[in-house]
Amino acid sequence: MRLEFEMVIVIGSQGLLGSAVLNHLMGLGIDCLAIDKSPERENKTTEHGARYFQADICKEEQIRTVIYTFLEQNQELDCVINLAYPRGQGYGKTLDEVSYREFTDDVSLHIGAFFNVMKVFGQHFAQQKRGHIISVASIYGSQAPDFGIYQGTSMTMPVQYAATKAAIINLNRYFASYYKKSGVRYNCVSPGGVADNQNPAFVKNYEKKTGLRGLLKPESLNGTIDFLVSKKAGYINGQNIIIDDGFSV
Repeated sequence: MRLEFEMVIVIGSQGLLGSAVLNHLMGLGIDCLAIDKSPERENKTTEHGARYFQADICKEEQIRTVIYTFLEQNQELDCVINLAYPRGQGYGKTLDEVSYREFTDDVSLHIGAFFNVMKVFGQHFAQQKRGHIISVASIYGSQAPDFGIYQGTSMTMPVQYAATKAAIINLNRYFASYYKKSGVRYNCVSPGGVADNQNPAFVKNYEKKTGLRGLLKPESLNGTIDFLVSKKAGYINGQNIIIDDGFSV
C-alpha cells in the first residue's frame, strides 16, 4: 500500500474500534500516535507498540499540547482518525427518560470534542498545506433508527447518539468546504452496528436487515481506513462512507 501520510494519529485508541484500527495500522508498519484520555502508561506506548499520548479532546489546549510536543521533536503530524466517544451521565436512557440537561450535556460534550479535533488539527494542517482528518460517525447520523430491532431487549438507540452523529457528518462537510483550497481534507466513516456481546434477540433482529455478514466486527473498518490513508484516496474530500452490510438500504 502506497501511503499518503508518514504518521497516523488514532484518537480513542483504547476503545473497541480504535484499538482494532490502531493494531491494524501498526501491523502494516505505519507510524502511529495513539491518543486517549485513559491514564498514561508508564512506558508511554500502547500494547501494540505505538507511542501513546494521554489527552482529553474535549479540552482544546490538550490537543494543542499534542501538536506542540511533536513539533518540538521536528516530527510532522499529517493524518488524524477520530474514533472517540465522549459521553455524559444520561447516555443509554430511553427518549422519555432523557432530561433536557442530560441531552444538551451529552450533545455538547460529543460534538464539542469532534469540533475541537477538526478545528485545531485543521488549523495546523492548513499551515503545512497538507493533512487529512477522518471522523468516525454512524449510520444513525444519516438515517432514522429502526426501534424494532431492540424489541425483547433492554437496549435502545439513544437520542443523543443520533444528534451527535448527524452533527459530525455535517461538520465534516462544513470543514471540508471551508478548507477546500488549503490542502486539508475531511472525510467520515459511518459504521453500522458492531458486535460486542449484545443480547441475542438484538443480534437476530439486526441481522434480518443486513446481507450475509450481519453485525460488523471491530476490524471491519480496516479496509476503508487503508484506502483513506493511501494515495488512492487523494481526491476523496467531504464524503461519508457507510459500512453496514446493507443495513441502511
